[in-house]
Amino acid sequence: MWDPDAGLVTPRSQDVVNFAVESAKEKGALTTYTDTPAVGL
Repeated sequence: MWDPDAGLVTPRSQDVVNFAVESAKEKGALTTYTDTPAVGL
């Protein structure tokens, strides 16, 4: 996801990302895993 404020911790960007993640999780479109390293894209 592209965010024009990437790299900056601003309330707006945190709110946008949080809303997108929570909405996707509720719809079943996203599964999150904790303590899992990213090994590639």
